[in-house]
Amino acid sequence: MRTCADTDVILPPHRVWNDHVYRFLDRFREAYLEELTHFVECVSLDRRPKVSGEDGRAALVLALLAARSYQEGRPLSLDEASQR
Repeated sequence: MRTCADTDVILPPHRVWNDHVYRFLDRFREAYLEELTHFVECVSLDRRPKVSGEDGRAALVLALLAARSYQEGRPLSLDEASQR
């Protein structure tokens, strides 16, 4: 076994494994439950959510830009998010 850095370990191929989860909802179940619980609390107690609509929109812009970068096979800048 060889190491790349203090915390990185590279295992030989015969010792590599992963925990494959078939369903996306299964992998992120706790996160979705926390998100839904927080949403219900915000609505019922008239509170502002931790994450705003602007935060969600910014995440969507980045995701769409990443997909476009992949499709075009080149890096894109944030300035290119509104272009097309």
